[in-house]
Amino acid sequence: MDSVDVVAPVAARLGRRDQARRLVSRLIGERRTRYVQADAIAGLYANLGDRDAAFAWLDSAYAERSINMIFLSLGPILEPIRGDPRFTALKKRVGLPAP
Repeated sequence: MDSVDVVAPVAARLGRRDQARRLVSRLIGERRTRYVQADAIAGLYANLGDRDAAFAWLDSAYAERSINMIFLSLGPILEPIRGDPRFTALKKRVGLPAP
């Protein structure tokens, strides 16, 4: 994990939208040369308020069989999208209990 991986989520949570968007673009570009978790990018988009992009990246994480999918209901990073019906559907696809 390098500094971009750490700074991007903090910038998103603090409302530094321009900085967070630049960093997420950089992370997406870095996926060509190193492993960057799709679910981490989804969390960034969730905190930027871009639900569609967040769910597109969560779908990528699911397709990549990310181990982190079992932790969908934990932690604050995906909190902004947990009320979305797509989140409940994703939890069911992953095999997690959905309320």
